[in-house]
Amino acid sequence: DSLNFGGDLPRYGAQVTEVLRRARRAVPDASCLILGPLDRLERGPEGGLRSPSVVQRVAAAQRQAALAAGCAFWDSQAAMGGPGSMRDWLARGLAIKDLVHLNARGSERFAERLEAALLARLAAVSDVAPPGPAAPAFRRHWPGASPPSRCW
Repeated sequence: DSLNFGGDLPRYGAQVTEVLRRARRAVPDASCLILGPLDRLERGPEGGLRSPSVVQRVAAAQRQAALAAGCAFWDSQAAMGGPGSMRDWLARGLAIKDLVHLNARGSERFAERLEAALLARLAAVSDVAPPGPAAPAFRRHWPGASPPSRCW
């Protein structure tokens, strides 16, 4: 349950905050959206697969930095289905066997979820309906599911 990209969590959060602060200073009127980490799996002590809790802690640090900078935050793990959801993506042939990354098809499905949520949010805060809803594409690839509505 460690960060594989260097440093400890408080240092990582400070680095993200600093990057966003610099970006905001450079382009103060730009919109920004931070995507949290995808769900992932790792082998537990007993050999079973589990989603490491560090994913949620990294997402919390990113969310805090995003909100401090006036950016939107997308909880990628929640959009995938929550902790352990990488198992489903792998079973559907949407992730590679490293248990961390999506393949091309999985990336496309993930992008459709993000698009559906962005369009739904735009419709919720705007008097103008967004062009063409993404929900049908979402449902085509995820039968019985609805586009995530609470990933912000």
